[in-house]
Order: sequence, then structure tokens, then C-alpha cells
Amino acid sequence: MRGIVQPNEPDNDAERAMAFLAERYESDPTVLYGLQVEPHDVIWRDLRPRFTVMVDAIRSKNKKALIAIPGTNWGRDISHAIDNPIKRDNLVYKTHPYDDWSTIQRDYELEAVAKRVPVLIGEFGAGSSMDLDDVESLLDFAEEQGISWAGWLFHDKGCPCMLEDSEDFSVTEYGEIVKERLQSAAMAN
Repeated sequence: MRGIVQPNEPDNDAERAMAFLAERYESDPTVLYGLQVEPHDVIWRDLRPRFTVMVDAIRSKNKKALIAIPGTNWGRDISHAIDNPIKRDNLVYKTHPYDDWSTIQRDYELEAVAKRVPVLIGEFGAGSSMDLDDVESLLDFAEEQGISWAGWLFHDKGCPCMLEDSEDFSVTEYGEIVKERLQSAAMAN
């Protein structure tokens, strides 16, 4: 994967790929389609039409598929869904808020977004900007708001990592937080 540059926004090949995948998996209700991960250096006004075309390409083959719409600014900001969402069914807006808790609260309007559309915190983790207290605050907030989340990364390379060692599955401090939250949720149900 070295030397591969993540494009700022999806191109026509991405639209064709989504249509191909939707046709391939049209009868599989367990497939979650995710549009381009972490678009960057592009504004929602320019990204929204492309995403709408991609959603429609998937819908032409799979009418009920769940589709994840990423935020701008490397997937962080989904606040555009408050006033200008894509007007289609079965969409979830996915954020990757790898920031400190005060920045998340101030800049991303997650509470307001979650009141309008379904939200998935698709990636987060202790690392460069987010520390363990920020992780705890984000997960507390998600629980209070009924927002689903998925931690990143169940491995020991490509951090933020939940594992110290992928051989014996020993966890990092961040991994321990995720593990405890998942165990607690399982016990509550």
C-alpha cells in the first residue's frame, strides 16, 4: 500500500465500483456500503452531488441497503447533515472524530446531527490529538445520545491500536476502554 495516495473525493470509478458491489451483493442484507472514507480538502457543497449519485447507483441494485455517508475534513465533520442531508432512506452519517473532546464538542455538532439523522462514530482512538480521557468522554456522549460506534484498530500496527500484541491479543489502555464498554453493553442486554 505504500505510495498510494487517498483521493480528496470519489471519482467516476468510485461510482462504478459502488454499483458493481451493489449488484454483487444485492440480496445480502448484511452488507453496509461505505462511501469514500475520509474525504478531505473538499467542501460538502461539492461532495454532496457526487455522494447522491453514488447512493443512487447503489439503490438501483439494492433498494434497502444501509449506506454510510462520511464527513468532510478527513471524515470528522458531519454537521452538514443538519441543514443539507442527502435526501434518501437508510443512510447513516459516519464520523471519525480523532480530536480532543473540546474540539469535538465545539466544531462537529454531533448532538444536533444525531437529532436529525442516524450517526455512527466509525473511527476514533487515543493518539495524536485524542487522549484516553477524550475517548471516555466521546463514549459517554455516544451512550447518552444513543449513537453507535466502532473503535479503531483491532491490531497492533496502524494505530491508534487496541492491541499491544496481535499474537496474544493483549490490549492497550485504549483497547481496555473499548473492551470494557463492549462487555458492559453486552451485560446490559
